[in-house]
Amino acid sequence: MIYNEIKIAYDLFYKSQFLDAEVIFARNNLTYEAGMCSLLVGDIKKAKKYFQVKSKICPASDFGLIILDIIEKKPLRDIGYFQVRSFLEVFLNLLIENSKLDWAQEIINKYDYFSKFNLETPKFIARILYASGYTKVVHSFADYAKEICRLDAEIYYIDASLYIDEENYDKAKSNIDFCTAFAPEYFPILQLRKKLLEKTGGKI
Repeated sequence: MIYNEIKIAYDLFYKSQFLDAEVIFARNNLTYEAGMCSLLVGDIKKAKKYFQVKSKICPASDFGLIILDIIEKKPLRDIGYFQVRSFLEVFLNLLIENSKLDWAQEIINKYDYFSKFNLETPKFIARILYASGYTKVVHSFADYAKEICRLDAEIYYIDASLYIDEENYDKAKSNIDFCTAFAPEYFPILQLRKKLLEKTGGKI
C-alpha cells in the first residue's frame, strides 16, 4: 500500500538514510520531502528541482527555494509571515542535526531579512540554537528578540534557562522576575523558578 511505503520513507528519513527515502518520496510525488532529502545530502541542484515542482502551491517548497537562494548567495524576494513561523526552525534544525553547519550559519546570518516578514525571528533562532546545544549567541538573539517583542514570555524563558545552565543565577533570576511581572501564570517560567530555587537552595 502507498501509505505503508510512505511510512517506510519517513522512517528512513528519521534514520538519516536520505538517499533511500528520497527515492520513495519522489515515486509518491512528495517533492518537498524528496527535496529536503537532497538538501541534506548536499545536492542543491536536485533539491531545487524538487522544490520547484510545487513551489506555487506548497509554502514549504517555496520556502525551500528561499533557503537555497541564501546558500547560493542569490537575491532574495518577499516571503510570508507564516512561512517564516512554520519553516525557519524546521530547516535550521535539520541542517544543524545533519552537520550542515555552514549552511545553517548562512541562514542565521540572514536573521534581519527574515525579521522583515516575521518579527519573532530572533526568538525562533534563539530557541533552535538553545535546543541544539549551540548556545554561544543565544543570549544575543534573546536580547534582539526582547527589543522587538518586549513582553514575549518565551524569550525570557529561553534566556533564563541558558543562564541557569551557565550557573549565572543572578541573570536567570532577573529574567524570571521580569517575566512573572507581566505573565504571572506562564507555566514554563514558574517551573523554571522552581528549578532556580532548587539549584540555589532557595538563597536567591
